[in-house]
Amino acid sequence: MIEKIGDVFQAIQALGLGKTFDDLGLFFADISSDTGYTSRLLVSYGFTDAELRNGEYQKRIHPDDRTSYLEAWRRMNEGKEDEPFCEYRVCDGDGVWRWLETHAVVMDRAPETRHRRKTWQL
Repeated sequence: MIEKIGDVFQAIQALGLGKTFDDLGLFFADISSDTGYTSRLLVSYGFTDAELRNGEYQKRIHPDDRTSYLEAWRRMNEGKEDEPFCEYRVCDGDGVWRWLETHAVVMDRAPETRHRRKTWQL
């Protein structure tokens, strides 16, 4: 069982999938320990690890898409959903609107928000 986000990174590297995950633009985060990994694709759009973890990136979401994006994350944070999905536009570092797709998976919750526990094995 994967216990920490670092285990995910190690498994990805061990399977030789690092470049594939980078090209897909995947972002992994462990909210409880404030750790994460930002892919080269997101870095090429001008995102930083800190910006993605502290929520500053939300300022880059297109105004027409922001409400539905925030609603998906609210439902997840309240424990009503464990796999939020949303498509939205973000402004990259050059001022160009880029479409992104977010599909998050909650792998574990703190006891006070735990409705279901999800775990993955690689």
